[in-house]
Amino acid sequence: MARPKTKAAERAAEQYEKNRRENHPQSAILMDNIRRICKEQRWRDNELIAKTSISPDTFRRRKNEPFKFLSWEIEDIANVLGVSVSELYQEEKDRQTLERQHEKEIEKAKNEAYNDGYRQARLDMFNAICVNFELNSVSLQTPDDTKRKI
Repeated sequence: MARPKTKAAERAAEQYEKNRRENHPQSAILMDNIRRICKEQRWRDNELIAKTSISPDTFRRRKNEPFKFLSWEIEDIANVLGVSVSELYQEEKDRQTLERQHEKEIEKAKNEAYNDGYRQARLDMFNAICVNFELNSVSLQTPDDTKRKI
């Protein structure tokens, strides 16, 4: 059973995390993204470790000091998570900006498809009216077989 953290231990952990982020910002981004993707996929660390070729002890050490990850380890983790290595190093604000742009593009495409469908429906209705008008005008023939237009 884990002991509750003391205030001093919490402050030390916060200071360690702050120093790590200041001294190795890319490594902090890397670990944040690995944690986020694992959380999205509902994986725990041991599940990720089991799917990679990294030993549990090595992964634990790398997790505490991510600037020591080797390139092949990062590639292995990216492959298991189903993302590219560059996505693991992407900052949250950059990813949110890209997601917003993607959502706008999707919305624009939906609107264009809706407008195209609406135009096509109006054209189909116009054609149906024209065909209906022609059918009605053909059926209104005089006895001497001349067409009478309405």
